[in-house]
Amino acid sequence: QSPRAGAAAVAPGPKLSSVGSGPGSAGTKLQGAKKSSTPGQPRKCFKCGDLTHGVFQCPLASATEAKELYDKNRKTPKPVGAVVLVTDQPVQTMPEDSAGQKTGSLACRVNGVLAAWAKPDSGAEISVVTPHLLQELRAKGQWLRCRDLQQWESIKGIAAAPMVLKQEVKLDLRFDTINGGLTLKNLTCWVASDGLPPGMGDILLSEGVMERLGYNAQALLDQARSVRDVYDMDEDVAPPGVRSVLAYAAATTIHPEPTPEEKELQPDEEQRCFPDIDVTQDREEARALEWSILEGKLDEAANLGCSAEFRAKLAELLSEYRDVFRIKLGRDPPVDMPP
Repeated sequence: QSPRAGAAAVAPGPKLSSVGSGPGSAGTKLQGAKKSSTPGQPRKCFKCGDLTHGVFQCPLASATEAKELYDKNRKTPKPVGAVVLVTDQPVQTMPEDSAGQKTGSLACRVNGVLAAWAKPDSGAEISVVTPHLLQELRAKGQWLRCRDLQQWESIKGIAAAPMVLKQEVKLDLRFDTINGGLTLKNLTCWVASDGLPPGMGDILLSEGVMERLGYNAQALLDQARSVRDVYDMDEDVAPPGVRSVLAYAAATTIHPEPTPEEKELQPDEEQRCFPDIDVTQDREEARALEWSILEGKLDEAANLGCSAEFRAKLAELLSEYRDVFRIKLGRDPPVDMPP
């Protein structure tokens, strides 16, 4: 896991903070992906046996066939551990959620009565707790130190739309470590209006909590450099299916490269949507020119066979609404409009 910066805070009304997703906890070591291939055993394509590419890059295998070959021939993946910088501490695997997926969440005990999962997040500005966890604490007879916020807050990054927060609560969290229990007392958490996304557990620990426990990204890099100057982060084969970059709901839009035909039309489309504005034009002169063009269209309609009566009514209608026609946009005087 690598720390990720959260989204920026937005001005009040309601006030907007941010939460991101990224690891980081007390004693966290520099995270690095372990190569699952056996040392000394070269990688090769499951389709053609070529050593220069994997099965997903093989020109002889379709996407479906490549996935089938990968699922058939791959070895059982091992849990990704940390790069061990201190030899006397064992590499610990990441806990798994109910779906069997690695989440990076840490098991903890809340207020000494309830087992839960906490997600360290070096990109979150605040700590967040789910309302479901508070309901379970109340069901166990816990008196919670909750406070209604005088001004509602909101956070972005958890769901596609900002989430409104109305309460904060203080909790005690206890974690098991190789050196014994570690307790975080009076941890202030904002109560989310809904649950966290799958894999995020019940509590999100903020960047401030991570730094208080000693997490420092630059210090990790400095310590890693003292061991070696290059870490190979190449993975064996890109996993098939949907990649989970952020556990939060995030809307991303990929704009494809426009075709040559579309590029030719872009100037006209931009001119229609964002026309040139001439703030120095003579409005009376422009009105005369606009009406001359409208009269030309009336003459064109007459030449195509419209009756004189129809032309007169059309001219009357155009004259009434002549102010809606423009050759160029400009700085028009204010106009009183009916309600």
